[in-house]
Amino acid sequence: MAGSKVDWIEVRGAREHNLRDVSCRIPRGRLTVVTGLSGSGKSSLAFDTLFAEGQRRYLESLPAHVRALLEKLPRPDVDFVGGLAPAIAVGQFAGAPGPRATLATAADLHDHLRLLFAHLGTPHCPGCGRAVRSVSPGALAERLLREPEGTRLTVCSPMLRPPPKRSEEAAGRAPLCAERGPQGDRRSGSAFLAEAAQAGFVRVRIDGAVKAIEDVPREEADVAREIDAVVDRLVVKEGVRTRLADSVQLAMERSGGEIRLLVQRPGAADELLEESDRFCCPDCGIVYDRLSPASFSFSSRAGACPACEGLGAAPDGSPCPACGGARLRPVPLACRLEIPGPGGPGIAEVLAMTVSRMRAWAAALDAALPPSARAAAGSVVAGLRERLDFLEEAGLGYLEADRAAATLSGGELRRVRLASALGQRLGGVLYVLDEPTAGLHPHDVERLAALLLRLRDRGNTVVAVEHDEAVHLSAGAEGVLLLPEVCMPALTRAPAYSLPLSFEADPESAMDDLEAALPAVYADLSALGSGAVRAWAVERLAELSAALYADERSVPAAPGLDLDPAGLPQVPGTP
Repeated sequence: MAGSKVDWIEVRGAREHNLRDVSCRIPRGRLTVVTGLSGSGKSSLAFDTLFAEGQRRYLESLPAHVRALLEKLPRPDVDFVGGLAPAIAVGQFAGAPGPRATLATAADLHDHLRLLFAHLGTPHCPGCGRAVRSVSPGALAERLLREPEGTRLTVCSPMLRPPPKRSEEAAGRAPLCAERGPQGDRRSGSAFLAEAAQAGFVRVRIDGAVKAIEDVPREEADVAREIDAVVDRLVVKEGVRTRLADSVQLAMERSGGEIRLLVQRPGAADELLEESDRFCCPDCGIVYDRLSPASFSFSSRAGACPACEGLGAAPDGSPCPACGGARLRPVPLACRLEIPGPGGPGIAEVLAMTVSRMRAWAAALDAALPPSARAAAGSVVAGLRERLDFLEEAGLGYLEADRAAATLSGGELRRVRLASALGQRLGGVLYVLDEPTAGLHPHDVERLAALLLRLRDRGNTVVAVEHDEAVHLSAGAEGVLLLPEVCMPALTRAPAYSLPLSFEADPESAMDDLEAALPAVYADLSALGSGAVRAWAVERLAELSAALYADERSVPAAPGLDLDPAGLPQVPGTP
């Protein structure tokens, strides 16, 4: 537009498929709708020219060693394309979703949940349900210092105990706990007593009783099931911090990361604590590997249920008995997010929620995050909430997050992909969409139009091949690129022109542009066949001309068109 500050994507001489030397300008950072009759070259311009050239240029900007690994893309048949940005295409049909694809994976919800549970989740033993925690010596010492003053602590380093079991998932990937530390030694109990005495210890805890080493008969030691070296006995009081920290550190170092503590609180029953710097169930004695984001992915061998390989179903289509249809291994399924307190959900329970319910859960989680958890995963929770908001705005709040993507309708899947594009928080990108409203209910069209606006408001250029008037108007498109029948192969050459839809942003330049374009528009209206596209074009032209006429400007004369008393152009024979 004359006098406008808008940058442009300029196309000259586009000849892909049905296009015949089409030249046009598309405003950057705006929403532009490409419309026209079937076969007029809408997709050829948007996808085969703009997107193809944007993708080709992006790949050519990569380092040479990267380009060597990629297929070289051909240059579109066009004389010149200027002002392009990296391009992303969202087509009607992006291929059939894979068997493991769900709404959560398609909308990037699953990636955020994997990070959330890996960083903030509390592992639980699948066998007994007890929390499986690891603790560092420093953290354990600080926790013990918070015991009531006067509490007696007996710090013990395990030497002999029944060897721990190993979870089937961890078998073969790491050494057995029993083979790593002193508790895996196969020597007799009396040999452990001798070792403790040689190391300077004077007491042991043998099968639950604390005794002096010299008072333990050899026969009793050889039949004992558990022997701990008593590292220290102390009382919680002021000035004991350094001594307690050193004792805890020594006890865990000698036992390969494990420690036992006899806690005797004033006026309370004695309590035996068993802690470890490894994930080991104190009841079942099973050692587990640390959970990572891959542990919660059913597309990864580290997380996928071995029985169904992450598909969630048995060969007959029924839920897999091993995972109950949840697709994951037992250990990640048993992990729970205990914020703000115990009894929080596991990842399968969260994925079973609808988008609306998960949105409410994520908001409550965000409000309850303690400072330490917010520092570790605050951005992850924020990203999850943002994507859930986009899905809700798209009218998908009724869908379960674990819904198989293959069971979604075409309209639902397109809105999921648009919401995913919004969640990527990209700016300065060219988005090209192919009839995003095809097959949608009118109410859903308005929701999708709002998503297109959100893409635009982030500084992106949005080009949509679209016929639906709701997108043209309610989406607030700055321009409609009209490709009439004259672009079809029957004719050799035709212009394409941009019609502004709104005068609000820059009314003066918009009117200047319209006034300059009217003669060409009038000349080509006669080439439009009867039908919805022609009727729409005439209606828009009438509105624009009325605005121009109201500005007391003269509408240029046009062959075959007459102005009615209200100043609106009329095309003879127009329905």
